[in-house]
Order: sequence, then C-alpha cells, then structure tokens
Amino acid sequence: MPRKHSSRSGTEERRSSILTAALQCFNEHGLENTTVQDIQLVAKCSTGSLYHHFGSKEGIAVSLFVETFKNMNEGVLTELERCNDAQTGVQVVVTQICEWVSENTSSARFLLQSRDIQFSPDMHLQLGQEYGDIMRGYFQWFTPFVEDGSMKSLPLDTYVPLIIGPAQEYSRRWLAKQVARSPASLTRIFSDAAWSAVRGDV
Repeated sequence: MPRKHSSRSGTEERRSSILTAALQCFNEHGLENTTVQDIQLVAKCSTGSLYHHFGSKEGIAVSLFVETFKNMNEGVLTELERCNDAQTGVQVVVTQICEWVSENTSSARFLLQSRDIQFSPDMHLQLGQEYGDIMRGYFQWFTPFVEDGSMKSLPLDTYVPLIIGPAQEYSRRWLAKQVARSPASLTRIFSDAAWSAVRGDV
C-alpha cells in the first residue's frame, strides 16, 4: 500500500511540475511559440511522461486553464457561501477576483490571455463543460435574490460581464503594465460599480 501511495504522489508531483513549467513557458513565449521541448526542458521530464499525462501541447494548455480557473473560482465560491445578502455577495465576488489577480499574476496573465487561444472543437467542448459547472454554482447562489427583487432580472449571459467585466478588463491592462495601481487596491470602486449594475428595486 505505501508503494502505491508513493507512486500516486509521484505522478501528481510530475503532473504539477509540467503544468508549472508550461505556465512559465506560455507567459514567456506565448502559447503558439512555446514548443513541447521548451516545456520538457523547464519541467526536466521525458517526452513520454509529458505525452502520457496530457497527450499534446494543447492538452497541457487546456489542463492548465481548467485548473487555474477552478483554483480562482473555488476560493471565490467559498467566500460567497458565507454571504447572507445580494449586495455583499456581488461585492465579495469582485473583491476576491481582484485580490486573486493581484496575488497570482502569472496564473492570472495566462487565464486572461487564454480567451484568444483557438482550441480544437473537442478541447473547446471540455472547457465549456468546466465553465458551465462553475457558473452554475454562482447562479444557484444568486437566483433567490433575483427572484425576490434584490437583483435585477436580466438575460442570464449578462450577469458575468456586468459584475466582473470592468474589473477583468482593468486587470488585463494592469497585467500588461498599462496601468500602475493593482486591482486589489481598487476593489471598492469595482465592487460598488458591480452592485450598481445589478441592484434591484427592493
């Protein structure tokens, strides 16, 4: 039994080291210009190990995106579950995302730039499923507040851009060094704006 546990642990460590190396390479060279050999050299792994875990460079990029996206949103959802009213919930979502971006710049840069990556249809489907699973957690929490009038009743696809769109765009500019102040230093401005955008009449 200890040997099996050690083997699983080693496999997870290898997988994690490959994703860490890929994040470094993607941020330094861009996804298109990064080669499997670049990732292999940084991760200090064999080609066989890399392909065994991910199948391709695209597979690495998708896995990295999914894990980074989950990491960010699981923390946000944990804090959201502690909120008792719509205004606090909206403001917590924006605040948590701004703070996560400011504290995890490499991961945030990859995540925000990944929207421009042209994934294959199969990989795009996988990403859509993962995105949908996480978004359902948000919508389940906010739905009662839409129903009781605390939040506006809007087309479903508009809530995310209204709540986090401005903070996300500012974060993209900050990561590109186009603006100086970190998103975390502006959480009050963005969280208040988000609440103003979706606040109901109650």
